[in-house]
Amino acid sequence: MDLYKKDIKFIINSDDISEPTVSQSNNKVIDEIIRKMEGIPLAKIELNGYASSDGSAETNMTISEKRAASVARVLASRGIDPKRIKCNPKGETELKEEETGPKKSKQLEGQRAENRRVNARIYFTFKEMSYSERIKLRGKRALSHNVKGLENLERTLQIYEEKIRRNEEIFKKLTKEDSWQYSGAAYADNLSGFDETTERIKNIKEKIDKLQKALESGEGDVLKVLKEIDRELADSKRYFKEQIPLYERRLRLAREKKSKAPDSLQDIYKQLIEDCEFHIELFNRRIMED
Repeated sequence: MDLYKKDIKFIINSDDISEPTVSQSNNKVIDEIIRKMEGIPLAKIELNGYASSDGSAETNMTISEKRAASVARVLASRGIDPKRIKCNPKGETELKEEETGPKKSKQLEGQRAENRRVNARIYFTFKEMSYSERIKLRGKRALSHNVKGLENLERTLQIYEEKIRRNEEIFKKLTKEDSWQYSGAAYADNLSGFDETTERIKNIKEKIDKLQKALESGEGDVLKVLKEIDRELADSKRYFKEQIPLYERRLRLAREKKSKAPDSLQDIYKQLIEDCEFHIELFNRRIMED
């Protein structure tokens, strides 16, 4: 299973990873690699060295070998066991950018620059892992996923706050009867969405706390929490699948009414349509979540 793939850049005829023109981006990639490798002790890394097509094939194979070895030395100096590192010189094969165009042109040089690289691929195979290690890895991935999910939910909550504020502004412009006829349903949906998102934030914080404690305890506790998360996720996906057709019907109705509505109500129906589209996209995204 591939966990990470990214290129480390080099300048022409060089295997120096710290050249000023490429050092900033390279340092960032190296830091990312170290974090990944330290986070998953059983992961290994494959360093595929490449060269552009200028120069002989033999020379390019040599420089690609030196580039891969250069990255390997940096990783080893940062504490990565050399046994976890594999270097593969590829020369001018598998060009990332097809090198075509007038000789000495900026286009051609740009293409060649893309091929002066080492592709770092972090991977692991489950067959090398014990049952306990597999469960703990699943727990760590679930923890990372939930932390990211918490960030997304907090952004969603801010969106609902803005939508509720807009609904309240609409109410001020309409009579009480018209406000509920034209915008009450959207207002109620956004209030409900705000409450539901608030509850999900509370639940996901509890999951993060449970996973952190379980990872300290052992695979038995991790497995118990993972099963609980899987059940909740399945229930949530069923709910979202049920909601999408309702919002699709509401969206069709809002579009139909907007086409016949007077100018005074066009902005209101526009917001209704935006709200429906927002919920459909949100629910589809949540269904796709792991």
